[in-house]
Formats: sequence, structure tokens, C-alpha cells
Amino acid sequence: TTVPIGPAVIDIDESTLPLGANQTAGSDPTSVDVPLGGTGTDVDGFQLPVGRIEGTIFQDLNGDGVQDMGEPGLENVTVVITDSNNDTFTLTTDKNGTYVADDVPAGAAEIEIDESTLPAGANQTLGSNPTSVEVPADDTVTDLDGFEILGGKIEGTVFSDVNGDGTQDADEPGIKGVAVVITDS
Repeated sequence: TTVPIGPAVIDIDESTLPLGANQTAGSDPTSVDVPLGGTGTDVDGFQLPVGRIEGTIFQDLNGDGVQDMGEPGLENVTVVITDSNNDTFTLTTDKNGTYVADDVPAGAAEIEIDESTLPAGANQTLGSNPTSVEVPADDTVTDLDGFEILGGKIEGTVFSDVNGDGTQDADEPGIKGVAVVITDS
């Protein structure tokens, strides 16, 4: 902005800084001299408060909305966190279904599970997607999401095709003791 030459005071309105911001460079207020045809400058640095987001995404085997003993975490699920500055963190769950985002600016944040990275037939039984959280300064907020994996069943018969016609006729018996291996997706 254009200002008259001579002394000027630059004062930062602290109420517009994130809560807990700590000044690390410069001073506030700052006095500067505005030279004729030149520019008076000021540089101020602030360390912003940060927190941590931890979460777990698990397979709710019995669909009861509670992570019971033996219910495993879901690995390789993508989670996108949007922080209070509208910056994003993209994370992937580990073998225990957990993810951790450090140094997230304190304040409102949104956690969104990329549903395309969940197993087919996943139905959420615990938590919400997306989830809004408040990241505390120098502390941790946690999120827990459970998914029941809905599926179908496979049935079959192994039989003795006596006449070789490819159809099990009434007089063609099943074959007992045959091992069948099913490999899912």
C-alpha cells in the first residue's frame, strides 16, 4: 500500500493468527522507515501449534460396531486428512489398520477414507466417513472405523459322472472326501 515517507508502525492483529501461534522471528509491533520512492519492510515468523491424528480401520467380523479381540485391522486403506489450512495428508493403513499424521495444524480437520481402497462389500458399522475432528495443540485426537465385509457363499458338488454327459443324474453319487480349495479376491 502507498504510505507517506518517514516512520511507520506495523502491528499484527494477533486475533487473526491461529490460537497458540508463537512468534519466532521479528517483533510485533515493528517500527520501519519508509524511504522516498522505496519500501519499508518487515518479516515476522510464527511457529504454529500442531497436534497428531491417529486412527484405526478394522474388519468388524461380527458386524456389532465394536472392535472385539481378534478383529483384524484393514491394511492398505487410503485415508486423506484435510487440515485447518485446507492442506491434505494422504496416508495408508499399515498391517494393523492404523495410520498416523504428525504435525497437523491445531484446529478443525476432516478425515476421509477412500472407499475405493476398502475390500469389496465393505459396510461401515462404526464411525462415519468423512469424520470431522478438532486437532488439539501438542496432543492427539483418535478415530476408529469398523467395516463388516459382506460377501456371498459358494456351494458346489463333486460327483461321479457315470455316463459322462456333464450332468449329475439321480443315480450318479457324490464323491466323498475330495478336497476343494477356494481362493477369494
